[in-house]
Amino acid sequence: MLYPLSPSDRVGVEQISSTLAFIIDRSANGTSDVGNVTLRVDQAMRRVVEKWRMLSGNSSSSSQLWAIRVPDDEVLPESYITHAFTTSISDNAYSIPELTPSTAVSFNRPPVALFRSPLTPVNNVASAKKQAPLLAVHITTLSKHPDIIFLGIALPHTLTDGTGFGMIVNALDCELRGDEWKVPPLPNEGDPNPFVLVVGEAVKAHGSESETMEQLAARFWRDFEVDSWWGRIRYIAGLFWERYWHRAESRNVFLGEEVVRRLVEPVKREVRDITGGEEYVSTGDVLLSWVLKSAYAGDTSEKILGHSSVFNLRSVHSSLEAYPHNALAIFNLPYLSTTSLQITPLSMLSLLHRRSLLAVRPWDTLLLLSSRLDRSTGESSSMVYIRGPSVRFYVVPDMLAQAPMFKRVGPNAMKGRGIGTARGRATIMRAQSRRGRGGPADRGAGRGIRR
Repeated sequence: MLYPLSPSDRVGVEQISSTLAFIIDRSANGTSDVGNVTLRVDQAMRRVVEKWRMLSGNSSSSSQLWAIRVPDDEVLPESYITHAFTTSISDNAYSIPELTPSTAVSFNRPPVALFRSPLTPVNNVASAKKQAPLLAVHITTLSKHPDIIFLGIALPHTLTDGTGFGMIVNALDCELRGDEWKVPPLPNEGDPNPFVLVVGEAVKAHGSESETMEQLAARFWRDFEVDSWWGRIRYIAGLFWERYWHRAESRNVFLGEEVVRRLVEPVKREVRDITGGEEYVSTGDVLLSWVLKSAYAGDTSEKILGHSSVFNLRSVHSSLEAYPHNALAIFNLPYLSTTSLQITPLSMLSLLHRRSLLAVRPWDTLLLLSSRLDRSTGESSSMVYIRGPSVRFYVVPDMLAQAPMFKRVGPNAMKGRGIGTARGRATIMRAQSRRGRGGPADRGAGRGIRR
């Protein structure tokens, strides 16, 4: 069976591979010997691939789209390779620091070769040329540290995103524990890709029927592409600038559970106090804002910064809940100067990220059940979406007349309240005044090291 992916999986994503890495310290958790761990992981992954046939497929290109050729035989031939499983012993002297719930530490990133075999294709293009298995599992043990096991699971980025990877890891974990897990359903032969169907219908419902999925995908990834030679030169120059002037390094950062709690909980309380409990921020909002502030803490240049992030479309379209492939959308944060980023409180920066995310999430898109949309072209569809602003009148039960959600209605409901701009500006001004009264050292104090 040939299962097509979406056009967004062909705009640069086919050149990217994803490797999920695990480091297992047998001395810390009492794990059995290396041979037993290798055997258990191998057997568990075989059961996962046997149940979830999509993982045993091969990459293929069809009609300008990447597709997965999924074997549909009830019993696969013995010569058919469902996935790659390799092991190695390395003389690498890499060691990990002691990691506890109260630890916050930065350490060198382990070499990718510890988690992925050199025989594994580096992306979907190479996988299709070699007709290699999509899924590759690799286990490495260190001759100098036999208690440490490196486990890597590699897949082309065309096949899955972070959430899809999580589905695979959950399936492997359930098989290791002997628990039941739900296999994501395979589409029927000839069925369209669910992501293409959802996005295509949403685009038409929003009045952009002339835009094809290919054009939408190209616009989707436009912010990530360097579209001129001058732009590429500037991009490469920027990398050298960061590497040799700012002495940037590629490192891993570990934050223990207690550290995250002490960092996140005060920010969440402050946001509740600022907004009167009407708004919230997630742990991810706080951690992302903390990373941004940490990255530019020592930057003395006065420049405008632009940052992009992604959100998961599965959270707003129930038909994509079990969709294991790429289902992401991009949104941009408002532009900030380095000074604004440095002096803005962590709570306000987290709230800015949350508001930016809520502004682009299509919560106001309604799906009509038991409906059919007939177009002037003669086409019809049972997936009928309506934009929330298009609805002029709602009928709700009388019992909801005193519900809190309907309290702030009418022309004067928002009188005296803004969307947060003034409140954020006042917070920044207070921070600036505190800084002028002997706050942090002035920005000319020196050049920091960015990691």
